[in-house]
Order: sequence, then structure tokens, then C-alpha cells
Amino acid sequence: MLKAACRPRTIDGSAYILTGALVAILAIFSVIIAVIFPSKINENVQNQINNFILLNSSSSLAYLAFSSSNNAEADVAVLDIYLFNCTNPDDVELGSTPTLVPIGPINLWVRHEIIDTSYDKTKNILSYKDYKYYIPWENDGDNFATGIPNTLTSQELQYKQKILQQQQQQQQTSTNNANLIITLDTKITSLYMPLVTLVAHGYGPSAFENIYNPITHKTDIIPNKINQILTGNCQNFLNHERLQQQQQYNNNNNLYTMDEYNCLLTSEEYVAATTLRTILHNNNIPDNNNNDDPSTNTLFVDRPIQEILFGYSDPIFEALNVLNSNFPKRYPGILGNTTSSMEAHRQNGYNRIYTGNNDITLTNNYIAWDSMDQLYCCAAGPCGNEGSKGSLAKPAWASTWANIVQGTRIDQFPPNIENTNTLRVFSDNFIRTMDLSYQPNIGNNNMNTIYNDIPTLRFGYDPLQFANVLNFPPNEAYYSTPSLPSGLLNTTTCSLGRVPLYYSKPYFYGGNQTLNNGAGLPLGQGITHDTWIDIEPLTGKSIASHYRHQMNVYVDSMPMPSITKTKMILNNKHRQLQGGSGGLFPSLSPVYFPLMWIDYNRETSNTWLNNFRNTIQIPLQTANTIKIITSVLGGLFGIMMIGFIIIGKQRYHIYNTQQLQLNIGSLLSTSSFSTTSSNTNTITKDYITPLLPTTSSSSSSSHSSSFGSTIDIYSADTIENISNTNTKQDILLYNLDKELTTLLG
Repeated sequence: MLKAACRPRTIDGSAYILTGALVAILAIFSVIIAVIFPSKINENVQNQINNFILLNSSSSLAYLAFSSSNNAEADVAVLDIYLFNCTNPDDVELGSTPTLVPIGPINLWVRHEIIDTSYDKTKNILSYKDYKYYIPWENDGDNFATGIPNTLTSQELQYKQKILQQQQQQQQTSTNNANLIITLDTKITSLYMPLVTLVAHGYGPSAFENIYNPITHKTDIIPNKINQILTGNCQNFLNHERLQQQQQYNNNNNLYTMDEYNCLLTSEEYVAATTLRTILHNNNIPDNNNNDDPSTNTLFVDRPIQEILFGYSDPIFEALNVLNSNFPKRYPGILGNTTSSMEAHRQNGYNRIYTGNNDITLTNNYIAWDSMDQLYCCAAGPCGNEGSKGSLAKPAWASTWANIVQGTRIDQFPPNIENTNTLRVFSDNFIRTMDLSYQPNIGNNNMNTIYNDIPTLRFGYDPLQFANVLNFPPNEAYYSTPSLPSGLLNTTTCSLGRVPLYYSKPYFYGGNQTLNNGAGLPLGQGITHDTWIDIEPLTGKSIASHYRHQMNVYVDSMPMPSITKTKMILNNKHRQLQGGSGGLFPSLSPVYFPLMWIDYNRETSNTWLNNFRNTIQIPLQTANTIKIITSVLGGLFGIMMIGFIIIGKQRYHIYNTQQLQLNIGSLLSTSSFSTTSSNTNTITKDYITPLLPTTSSSSSSSHSSSFGSTIDIYSADTIENISNTNTKQDILLYNLDKELTTLLG
């Protein structure tokens, strides 16, 4: 039985150790895959990101998306317009609060092309001119202003259907114009902007008594021919027949002052000047409403929406154009429209932006806008090509840093956006740089924005830019004053004729409530009236956006203050204008009058989105998946490796123990076992040494036992050299005793 008990089944642990080594190789291989493969994918993705951002090639995706609305890669861009119809104009002129009814939306496709392009490859700059025009949805077949054929893409058709359904749902819940069919021919009552333009340009900002600001306008108005005529300084134009003779005689003698020179009129200018003087000083306002009495003062006009937006012929602008050719011959409307690429070529200056080829973070940053790297405003708006040399040019803003053209386009920002970034965008509506900050709660309750399965970051205008100068002093550079209510952006300097034009958010959202009270409007709602931009952070591309703002004109009694001319002019007579006693509309209450609000919304094209998914999003997801899987496998393989090694050592230990048991069993069963050495307590080193052959140099020494520990035993070679069987058995028993002692502790 002892012999059988000493023969258990044995398993060599070396197999486990070998398996552990193989698993270790797999773990190392997994780590290599986790590092190398995602790295290669990320490198390729970065090259693709460059294609989405850089403008260094006309074949890059970024250039195709930017250069023309007709490209499949371009955004779908729509302008939704809501005009305010004043239903009590007579009462307003008598001092009542306006009753304004929003009319709309009027939906316009926004078409965009860049023309006259050129590359400066040394400085990595793209120069181009903007050609932008609008196509009303009701005229989808062609552009009513340009006659350009218009073909809608499948995405535009889907977008139009979606928006129309939303608008129908809104109209069903609206009480204002739910049953009103809005077309471009629908007539509304709005401010008579040509008259406001004439007063603003002719008399300067102080013609609107509550907005005069000595900091903003250190000189009330830059002297000009129209100003001289309207204020009476030309003494009934100094009898233009006499002046023509005097001019010929004195032409080379420089006898005329600038004021006098402004009064030298041609026959055509004389007629125009007479028209303007008659309109203002004889209260002969043009008949805008088809009234029988053309002499009735009126601040309002009844016109079709198309004319309100895109302009109409008007005697005031015809006369202004004669006296200053920078003014258009017809009133251009509150929106305007470019009729052809040739017109854009003539009128627009060059924009210059970085291509990003040398520094990707500078991509799409403006260096110059409308040919200006420093902003200047002229009588008819931004000076453009003429810059500081333009007609009645003055810096757009009150600080040098505010006049620097900087910021990106509104649809493309630097790559690798984070929610801590402040983004700078140049707005051609506000003629200034605007700051955007991370605002995930705008129009969104879940705080996370995902567009077609693409995660985005939501940004909006930094609210401080709309704050009163007392709340945010840097706004003084943009002509904010202590008396200007919060919620307004003053753009008077760069408006046509320097009309007191102020931008705000729709329904003065976020502004001082006195603005709503004065205009008779309810408070705005952030979800429908605030601006937000959803940005894909890797590429910096605006995936979806709603730029919303409202145009307001400040109006009051228009006193046109008296001006006394003390200088003797030719006929030795003095002239004093008898004006300013009550103004054109003496009962009118001061109000920031809303003209319209717009929602400029853009959506990235399906072509762009598909390219992004296939070349960036899916590869990154694949790389991340590979990294996770291989990292997990590497970890598992590592755990398995350790486990196999531990188990292998244990098995090896058990195996050696079993082998020892077999040796004991074999030894005990041997019939020739020495009885003299049966008592192992007598088998010591001193007992064994004399038994060894004198020729043997072997002795006990430190050796590794079967259990892995180091003990003082005789080696197998020593035992093998002993011929005496009893002595060999005694040495084996000695070794066994030492190993068992070590095993049992």
C-alpha cells in the first residue's frame, strides 16, 4: 500500500510556464497594436482634417464648401425675415407707443460666390471679393433681382419642406398673422427711411437729440455739401447763376472757403438742392402713400415687402445722388441685393484671409475686409476701396484696436475647439469683431448638442458685448454711452447716411426692458430669439447655426437745430436758418423703432457630413475601438501570463514533491535497504564522510532542492560515483532528510 500511495499521477508545470510565455508575447503584441495602429489612423485623420480646413488648394474640401453655394460641399443657407408692420402710424407721430405686428417669415435662399480670387503663396493669403444675393422661396425658379436660374438641391428641398411644416405649426398657434398669406407683394407700414437718411446726413446725429454724444461725435458732423444746403449756410445757394460767373473769374485765385465751395452748384445740383430744401423746410414730404395731399408730413410709408427689403425709386435719394455720387440713385432697401457679379466686382472691395498653410490655427482669419485692414466709414457706409480717403471718411470706432479687422468667417473657426475657448468672428452686419463663448443652454435643455450623430459644442454671442458702458467699460470703443440702454449695438457711424441704426437681439432679448416698453414689443425668448452656433470641435466647422438680430432706428422729433452763419459770403449778407422749433415731428416720443428681425440659419451639406463621417469620425471611432480592444486584450493576456507562471511554478513544485514521494516509496521497498542506516537520526554529515571514496573530491554543497530552495546536500554526480549500495542509500536518505526538513519547515 505504501508503494502504491507513493505513486500519484504527476503533471509537469513547465507546460504552464511555457503557455505563460506565449501569452506574454500576445500581451506585448496587443500593446504594440494599441499604440501603432491608432497612431497611424490618427495621422491619416489629421491629414483629412487639414483637407477640411485649409484653403491652400481650389480642390480642397474647405475651398469647395466656401467658394460657391452651387458646390455640393457648401452649406444650405436661408434667411428668414420678420418685418414689423406699424398699425397706428398717425398715433405714433402724435406720441403714442407703436403697435407692431410681426409679418413673416419671408424665406430667402442665400447664394454666395467668391470672385476675383488670387493666392499669395508666400504669405499664405487668399484674396477674393464676395458676391452674395438672395432668392425668395416664392421665386425658386429664378432670382427676381438677377434673373439667375436657380436649381434647388435635394437637401434644400428637404430643408424647405421641414421649415414650411414648422412655420405652419407656428402660424396655427399664432394670433397675429395666422390667416394672412404673406408674399413679397404684401404691403406693410414701416418707417420712411429716405427721410430719416436725409435728416441724419444733412444735420448730423444731433438732429436726433437723445443720441448726441460728444465722445462719439466730437465734431457733430463733417461739413458737406448737403449739410451746407440744408442748414441754410448757402444763402439760397448764393444765386447759382452769379456763382458760375464768379467761379470762372476766381477759379485760380482760391478765393472760396470750403463752405463756399460746397455752395457752388451746377444746374442739376441746384434742382436737387431745391428739392431737398422744399421737402424739409416747406414740409413738402413726398407722397409715399398715394394720398391726395402730398404736403402732409409723414414718418411712415406703405410699401410692398419687396420694396421695403430691396429698395425703390425715391426723390430724396435721387437728389442725394446728384449732390453726392456715393449715395445710390435709388433707396436700396433695408436688406439690399446684388444684381450681378459685375456689380459685386465694381462695388465690393477685396477680402483677404489666411489659408492656414503655415499655421492651421490662423485658417480663415481676416487680414482685411472690403479692402480695409483698418475700418473706415463714409457717407454711404463702409469706405471699402477708398478707405480713409473716402467721402467724409472717419474711423468706424473710437479706438484703434476696435478698428482692426480680425476674427474668422462666421462658418469656420480654428480646429480643436474646447469649451473654454473664446472665439472671434468678424461680422459684416455689425462691421466689427464679435466674441463667442461656450453657452450650451441656448435653446437647448439637455446641455449636449448632437447634429446627425456628430457631437458639437454650442457657442453664442458673449452677453457683455451688448452691455451698457457702465457695466462693461470696453464698450465705449464701440460708442456705447451711459444713456444707451443695454441690449443695443450702435452702428450709426457705418450706416447709409449715418442713420442712427442700432442692432439688438430679436425682441430686444437680454436687453433693458425699457426698449420693449418704448416699442410696444413683448419680451424675447432665448430659444427662438438668441444666436447660437453648433461647432464640430475637431475641424472648427459650424455644423448648424442661427445668427439672429434685429434692426432698430432711433427716431424722435427731429429738431434740426438752428445754425447761425457769421461769416460774410460774397454778397455781404448774413443768413440764419429759422429751424429747430419743435422739429419735423414735434409730438413724436423717442423710440428705438424695430424695422425687422432676421434669422440667418445655416446647415452643413450632406456631402460634407458624409465626408466627415467616412474620413474622420469612423476612422477615429475605429482607432478608439482598436485601442480599447487591444488594451483590454493586453491586460487580459498580462493577467493570464502571471496566472500561468504562478500555476506553473505551483505545478512544478507539486511535481517535484510527487517525484520525491516516488523515490521514498522506491527506497522503502528495496529489499537490500541498509538496516544500519534505518535510523535517519544517525545519518549525519560526519557519518557519511568516512564512507565516501578517498578518491572522490565530491562533498556536500549548496544545491537547489526539488522545492526550489537552496540546501546543503550531495549532488547527483557524487552519488553516482559511489559503488557501495548501502553508502549510496545512506546518502540518499541524508538528502531526503534535508529536503523533507526544508519542505516541512
